[in-house]
Amino acid sequence: MNSLYVEKTFTSDMQAGKDTLDGILSFVSENLPGLSCGGLNEIKLIFSELIFNAIIHGNSLDCSKEVYISIEIKDNTIYSTIRDDGIGFNHKALLFGEGDDMSEHGRGVKLACTLTDSLMFNVKGNEVKFCKKVCFDA
Repeated sequence: MNSLYVEKTFTSDMQAGKDTLDGILSFVSENLPGLSCGGLNEIKLIFSELIFNAIIHGNSLDCSKEVYISIEIKDNTIYSTIRDDGIGFNHKALLFGEGDDMSEHGRGVKLACTLTDSLMFNVKGNEVKFCKKVCFDA
């Protein structure tokens, strides 16, 4: 399979985030025919959590700040980078057990971590990269 690639930049606005999520799901569905319903739901959940974390927590809903997304589909795997203009956060404390698992903050990142094959943050904590192998209907 050839590599397919798309980039998107948008302002930290909830509607822009919803529109971007819809566009991502269309891109994935169109380029991965036969993707299982469960697989598409997992992809939607991963992108939703990470996009809205960037908008709400990373950029504090500041419409002068932007969110940057790149997506590559290659060999039935989705590779993505999501970065915001925020100051970042202590992702190690969140991912490695410092804090309450039932806290209002952090559940989405932990969920995305369990649904992806690999998820990692940059040192600053304002950029996340992940890969996700996709599941197809039989």
